[in-house]
Amino acid sequence: FNIAYLKTEKKFELWDSGVRLVEDVPAKTKLTAGQALQVCVAKTGKPSVDVQAIAKLLSTLSWPRYFLDFETDNPVLPPYDGLHPYQQMPFQASLRFQKEPGAPVLHFEFVDDGRQDPRQLLVEFLADNIRNAGNIVAYHKSFEGGRLTELGSWLDSNGASGGRMVDLAKRLWDLADPFRQGLYVHPDFRGSWSIKSVLPVLVPDLSY
Repeated sequence: FNIAYLKTEKKFELWDSGVRLVEDVPAKTKLTAGQALQVCVAKTGKPSVDVQAIAKLLSTLSWPRYFLDFETDNPVLPPYDGLHPYQQMPFQASLRFQKEPGAPVLHFEFVDDGRQDPRQLLVEFLADNIRNAGNIVAYHKSFEGGRLTELGSWLDSNGASGGRMVDLAKRLWDLADPFRQGLYVHPDFRGSWSIKSVLPVLVPDLSY
């Protein structure tokens, strides 16, 4: 049941045939390329790492580099004007910055106290600390990108320019891509590329 994107009917078909573990899936089973690779690493117990493809992907990263993560809240009752029910509202940001290879990694952080709409202060924090060049690395960038785009739209609706936030969204680089694309597959990922699955395997001294 951990085989990624395998249809439920197929999972029960394997179960009914006596298969209990991913490594026991018969070789003749019809699978996608990604599913077959997951089964293969489960059988061998060794990760599959496409070094050349990962190196090519990393070569697209430019300097300086930023590493961004938002924390959000999405209450059913919007606490501030201009929000709709369940809209993800960023109230905290962690930003790391490295100017060049070997340079120290600097950390900047923002967290709001909730007494006012945090978006204006967050926009100012991002504008003050992210320069006009370099990639912004995020894990599953569509989330951070969505929040940046929403901040841009919010600024536009309030008579200010949201172009800066949209430009930041365009500079995002997705750290999840090597795992999502099957360039690094580990049996202990259990078919998932979520950071909750990847991080403890690759960096065991850290926890999500």
